[in-house]
Amino acid sequence: MTPLRAAIAAIRHSFGAITDVYTRYMLEHHLRFLAVTFAAILAVVTAINVSGEISRVWSEAAMSGIFHALAATALYVLCRLLDNGSQVFGIAFLLGLVWAEAAHAHGGRLLMVRLAGRPFLRRSTPLFLLAALSVPTQFTLDNVVRPWAFMTLSLKGLGEYGWSYTAARSPVQGWYAFDNAVLRATLHDSPEPVIERALLFYFDDRGGLASVATADRIVAQDQDRDRWTMLGAHHWRIGDPIDRRFGMPIGEPGKGTSELGFAISRVWLQYRGIEPKYIPLTDLWRLTFDPHLPSERPKYGAWLAIRLTQCFIPGLVALCVGALFAMMLDRRGLMQATGVGLLAAYSGYFLNRISALGVENLHLPPAVTALVLPVTLAILVWRLIVRLRRYEDPTPSQRPQASWSQNPGISGA
Repeated sequence: MTPLRAAIAAIRHSFGAITDVYTRYMLEHHLRFLAVTFAAILAVVTAINVSGEISRVWSEAAMSGIFHALAATALYVLCRLLDNGSQVFGIAFLLGLVWAEAAHAHGGRLLMVRLAGRPFLRRSTPLFLLAALSVPTQFTLDNVVRPWAFMTLSLKGLGEYGWSYTAARSPVQGWYAFDNAVLRATLHDSPEPVIERALLFYFDDRGGLASVATADRIVAQDQDRDRWTMLGAHHWRIGDPIDRRFGMPIGEPGKGTSELGFAISRVWLQYRGIEPKYIPLTDLWRLTFDPHLPSERPKYGAWLAIRLTQCFIPGLVALCVGALFAMMLDRRGLMQATGVGLLAAYSGYFLNRISALGVENLHLPPAVTALVLPVTLAILVWRLIVRLRRYEDPTPSQRPQASWSQNPGISGA
């Protein structure tokens, strides 16, 4: 058989598995339990989140009228639902999967399917489909839905996100180090970024102080570039004659307009004070490779790696849970299999959180560190499937002996 015909045969076989009656039934079975679990967890988490904030949201919006208060409150609750849904999807997906598998085994249908001669791989097509679908779902939630919800709440000033955003964006004087300059200034949003009351120290290639400058304002020349112009600028160059009245070099006569001399990222100014996990993915990508950022900046590269790889975790953990459930169900029974499934689900969830902390804080390339957990889980899935295939082999020498009297619910995942 040629490679092309083999590929066509594999596609036909996959399509036949998807359209199989058992597969369609199990997909519906799992989706029903997943939906109930997700809705229950989301409802509880959102109720806890909004209970302490919704009265203030209403009172602040009510100053503009009752209809404005209703619209603002509805938008606030919607955005919090989207934000919380993005966060709880992973654990809800895993817990719903364990519940669905336990219910399937408890009803006796899983035993019937096992006795009909379906090994783990043949009867687990719905599990693999759901694991595959979880990848784009989690990616969309993390990189589209949650950033949109956060930015909407922030820009509208609604809830804790909005109040924190307002505080973080308030004009405050700070120090910012760039390639060959240090800037002390006050940053404003009005609505375009404006830098006011600036004091600049320029350094030469050897690290020595070359000049000092002040400016009333620093504004962008072009909205599509990171070039800036100083207004009301005054320069002092090291080596100029000393003004004895002030003990410093004599400045250039008068105040005027001049080039800043280095670039400042407009994207960074747009998202200053915002954690990278809330920044839209396209802008986070630009910030990761932007050469015009200050030296003290959030770890954009680490969070880009996290957000590009963590979407694989729920699906891989789900496959581990399904395989472990099948293995423990045959060996120990339903109760122990459910306990092991829950333990595996929570372990995968917390390992994902620990992995994110490691990517952000370890002094290793983020792209490499972020792949450690997905690759490890993929290897674990492969090893579990190999063990299950050996266990389900009817050869007596390769299959462990199981007691029917002690395990009346012998079955698989």
